[in-house]
Amino acid sequence: MTWNDLFQTHKLKSATSPESSTFLFEFLARPIHPSVWMGVDISQQELHTGITKERGAMMKVPTGPFEELWSHQCAGPVISVSATPNCSLISAASVNCDLHLLNENGSEVWDRPAKLDNEGWATSVSADGRFIAVGTASKKPADGTVYVFDRNRTQIWSEAIGAPVWSVSLSADGSYLAVSSWNNHVYKYKRSRESYDLIFDVELPGGSGLYGIKLAEDGRELVVSSYDTGVFILSEHGAVHKAINLRDGFYNVSVARNTGTIIAAMRDFSALLIAKTDNDSQSVRKLPKISSIAICGVDISDDGKLLGLGSFDGRLYITDGAGRCLWRYETDGEVWSVAMSGDGRLICIGSGDQSVRLFFNRCTASALDEVRAVEDSLECVHDNNETWANTLADTLVAMYLRYGIVEYGVSRLMEFREHVSRSLIRATVKKLLRQDIESNPTHYFSHLQLGDVLSSENDHQAAAYHYQVAASEPKYRSRALNQAGESFEKLKLKAASFSCFRRAREQHLDADAKRVLFNLAHSYEGQGEWEEAIRHYQLLVSWDARYRNAWSRMQNLISHHRSTDVRPVRTEYAGGAVSLLGPDTPRQQEVDDLLLPVIAARNSEVIEPPGLRARLEQVVSALAADEEFIRGITKADLDYTTEMYMKYEYLLPEDELKKFLETVNSISVIEDGAVAASLDIGAATGRYPSLLARRGIKTFGVDREYRAMSFAHSRKLSASRYHDWPQFFVGDAVALPAAGGSFDLVTCMMGTFAHIGRSQQSAAVKEMLRVLRPSGRIIISTWDVECEHLAFLSMYDEAQKEMIRQSSPRCDEIQALLEESGMKEISVVHFCMLPQGVVYDLGLHKLDLGGLRMALDIDLAVRATFPARHGEMYVATAVKH
Repeated sequence: MTWNDLFQTHKLKSATSPESSTFLFEFLARPIHPSVWMGVDISQQELHTGITKERGAMMKVPTGPFEELWSHQCAGPVISVSATPNCSLISAASVNCDLHLLNENGSEVWDRPAKLDNEGWATSVSADGRFIAVGTASKKPADGTVYVFDRNRTQIWSEAIGAPVWSVSLSADGSYLAVSSWNNHVYKYKRSRESYDLIFDVELPGGSGLYGIKLAEDGRELVVSSYDTGVFILSEHGAVHKAINLRDGFYNVSVARNTGTIIAAMRDFSALLIAKTDNDSQSVRKLPKISSIAICGVDISDDGKLLGLGSFDGRLYITDGAGRCLWRYETDGEVWSVAMSGDGRLICIGSGDQSVRLFFNRCTASALDEVRAVEDSLECVHDNNETWANTLADTLVAMYLRYGIVEYGVSRLMEFREHVSRSLIRATVKKLLRQDIESNPTHYFSHLQLGDVLSSENDHQAAAYHYQVAASEPKYRSRALNQAGESFEKLKLKAASFSCFRRAREQHLDADAKRVLFNLAHSYEGQGEWEEAIRHYQLLVSWDARYRNAWSRMQNLISHHRSTDVRPVRTEYAGGAVSLLGPDTPRQQEVDDLLLPVIAARNSEVIEPPGLRARLEQVVSALAADEEFIRGITKADLDYTTEMYMKYEYLLPEDELKKFLETVNSISVIEDGAVAASLDIGAATGRYPSLLARRGIKTFGVDREYRAMSFAHSRKLSASRYHDWPQFFVGDAVALPAAGGSFDLVTCMMGTFAHIGRSQQSAAVKEMLRVLRPSGRIIISTWDVECEHLAFLSMYDEAQKEMIRQSSPRCDEIQALLEESGMKEISVVHFCMLPQGVVYDLGLHKLDLGGLRMALDIDLAVRATFPARHGEMYVATAVKH
């Protein structure tokens, strides 16, 4: 479509008429849709936009910073994608041994994919689209093959290299080919007629495999990342020209065509930028952490100002050169690979959900230049130039709206508060959010943020409305309803407040929880634990019937393995039966012995302290041998009485599971033989004092309720060993009836700390510290109010739950209390990581030992995969100096 075609389409008579000038202004005021330069009639593929009025003019506001142009489904997870400079051709390698070649519309160029000898892990297409390289991987035996195909799918060359191929890279014209593999070798080839001849084979330091590789446009230098030793720049003959020695764990790499800036994906949720300087050296900068788990796929625009990051958390992140997130997109699988056009306008990803997707990005590198210039001016404006500051702020609002980067805009404006009038920033943020909502009423992020702004201005009625709208989006639901409850509470509307707080606790599975369940099911399937795999797949499809290939895997297992109610006995618990790195990650039993160091290195991405699983299994085994404890967990009659203590002693299965997980996580931090005497605050039924007494510890319990201590003492008659029975006293947490330095351990469990008023919690911590001996330990287990599936105990009514919620300190608040008291070695461990409905859906309500261990499995899986995620409860521990 030409400019004349555009004028004719809109019936404009001349380019100089007022009417055509208005059209031209409006046309240029938005990014050009790819349909214009893909030869598609724009009248048939209009952008979805809203319209907002500003100073009498109409400005078209896009619904977001990107548009998904198409999605192409493959028969297996897509591990690698590559694209020509304008994404007119895209190659994709998948684990079902296929190589696809797609055009700009997402259609297959070939009549069928090229078949490979093993899983396709790597691909590269030359800039002119003439050559397509692909690397395959065999894990057992360890082997890999490199292929080169032409545009017509004719295989023109292949070579086996004896190890899995992780990455391949072609020079712009396809004359050179570079390969990285899991045997830590780099191979470089030069095209000779219809073949490729080896130039060099170099082994780099490290034993955990080479991952990313990228050739320069002319094929001379290359960049390669070693998983456990860093990033290397090699000369055209294979000599190491530069080494950035870091042991942070590296995946794919890419290079900006115009600037030579290198970007390397990292396992610590970030990426590394290596930029050339004037004296031909490199400056190295780690970007801020953006993901909850490892970054794998990366690409960078030609000028180095726009970055694409693909994470194992299933998200694509588009950031500026400083790592600030412009927008994100969520898939159902790990985002293994990213490729973008030179200007950053088009972005392609390959995902574990078996898809290749292409996005149109409205916020290109040139758009960022424009935005950044105004941001820099606003940041430097003088306080006495209010008119100019207002003009710049209004300009930024228009730009953020124009490119759809409202979330980025809010974050960026908040950064200016140290340099620009806070009242101006607050007014600008409010204007940005209001105009976005006016144009796009379903932008729930803007509703949530506007609610926060209005709440800070004490306009709680308006804030409540925007929080309610934001709650329509599942990922904002819990937070938005809690905030709405706070607003109604400040308006003294107690019934409305209770309703919001109650609905905020309604159970749901978010994207991260679904990912963990799928990984667990896939892992149980791989271990031959069919019943557990079927249970997990069924739970997953009950929430999302189209999640990845869960339905087909479930049906296949059901048809081949007869269902049984008998839970299999684990022969090994601590050996890593659960794969936490994703279903497409090789397991230890699936690989050749030569590749075990690679798998061991990958396991370091799981955020678990060394030996944690083994330690927890020791605790579980010890508890399993404790007949009194097991009787309380698995054989309690659900005898509902009016006595709160009886209710606590005989809780529903989901509550007993919380008590079990709390016990395991708490006991695991107590070193054998390190505790001679302990005190439990809020002892209630004497659960913890009696448990520790049976471990040979002299125990005491204190509670401010006389009836609680009477009930605990009365249980002595049913205890198996009377001489071990703890001593119980009536007392208050802020005035403990004990001499200073009396105990090696002080516990405050199952939310008791939330029953201490907020104004007295600091005093309670100081009192715990007083009665502790040097090197003694405090353990506090309480409710995590930041958890989106928090349900508390079933014995509480809604009023009690609300009281506990208000008194429960957040994780950062409990850490601050312990730090202020002078404690050291402070740690916080979350548990009950999935909604309590999972207890019944997975059959854990039977509370057999296998089910209890599975519950622990789930917690470990979620904590290790998503370390920032909150559970229903947390255990905070600290040591006295």
